[in-house]
Amino acid sequence: MLYLVRHAKAGDRAAWKGDDRLRPLSKEGRRQADSLARLLARLTTGELVSSPYERCLQTVQPLSSVLR
Repeated sequence: MLYLVRHAKAGDRAAWKGDDRLRPLSKEGRRQADSLARLLARLTTGELVSSPYERCLQTVQPLSSVLR
């Protein structure tokens, strides 16, 4: 089974002055990532693949921790 997930809610683009690849998740996005981890941990044991963008890595990190 393959699950495609877009990154969780990112911080405000207009407020971010740095490289957009480094723009992190918002507080809401971190909560979404935790919820996603709880859901997908029951459905998958497979490999995780992510974009190198910070917000994408932050989205899969909670799931990665649960699957270890």
